[in-house]
Amino acid sequence: MPILLYGTEACLLNKYDLSLLDFVINRLFIKLFKTNNIKIVELCQYQFGFEKPNVLWKKRVSTFIVL
Repeated sequence: MPILLYGTEACLLNKYDLSLLDFVINRLFIKLFKTNNIKIVELCQYQFGFEKPNVLWKKRVSTFIVL
């Protein structure tokens, strides 16, 4: 995740850009668990405590702007 989000807090990303970042992670989980069911992917992400990139980006932007 650090490589995927490196430097993005300095950029203004729109909703489409954030959905592309989420897509990358969803595809990773799809390949990892060999499933095409997005509900299973979301359940696995929840069970592992994995936050999607759009959530992490929002947190990183808020800390970047405050500093």
